[in-house]
Amino acid sequence: MNGQTPTKSYGQEADNFLAEFYGGEEDTAKKITMLERRLGQPPSNYYAFGGTLTDEIKLGCLEYEFLEQSNKITLELA
Repeated sequence: MNGQTPTKSYGQEADNFLAEFYGGEEDTAKKITMLERRLGQPPSNYYAFGGTLTDEIKLGCLEYEFLEQSNKITLELA
């Protein structure tokens, strides 16, 4: 991948919705706090299939939940 980190995207509408919600915030830990407050959650339990559980993984989990609750994406549970 030419040494570049892939950019995550949930689709244009959902990406724009998140950008508006974050209001220019760039710090991952602050984004996690914003989402936890909005979702009304205490610090969450996160599960991963191996590897290291990072703030980026936590942020992704919370973004999926937030976008699904906001009707911006549909989660398919298996």
